[in-house]
Amino acid sequence: MPTLGEALARSARRHPEREAVVTPHERWTYASLDTRVGAAARHLAGLGLGKGDRLALLCGNDPGFIVTLYGALRLGAIFVPVNPRSAPPEVEFILGDCGATVFAFSPALAETAGQVRRGDVVFVETDELLAARGGGVAVAVEE
Repeated sequence: MPTLGEALARSARRHPEREAVVTPHERWTYASLDTRVGAAARHLAGLGLGKGDRLALLCGNDPGFIVTLYGALRLGAIFVPVNPRSAPPEVEFILGDCGATVFAFSPALAETAGQVRRGDVVFVETDELLAARGGGVAVAVEE
């Protein structure tokens, strides 16, 4: 049985031009999504995220969620979703409790993220991951 990351890569190979993500503002094919996920995974690896590490994500239902989730899974990291309605003290607790090494958040929740105090965690906006383009650190895909 393939992992979620493997399933995405397989779909990108089998149906590269089929739509994978549709929003009111854009449409991504499986090939495009796979490319974005690969770039995000390389960016996350450059931040120190690797196999077995935890990435916590504070994000609503948007493309940043998808790219961050699959980017983390591609590295073999453990994905920890954080309720976007959480207050900063709750987010701080979750980050400490799960042992997150990276905390990603959407720009819409930057105010909440900005009130979180965790010096032992790397913070990154999902827009930074969405803007990542190739290059950077080579990534070993979790098989």
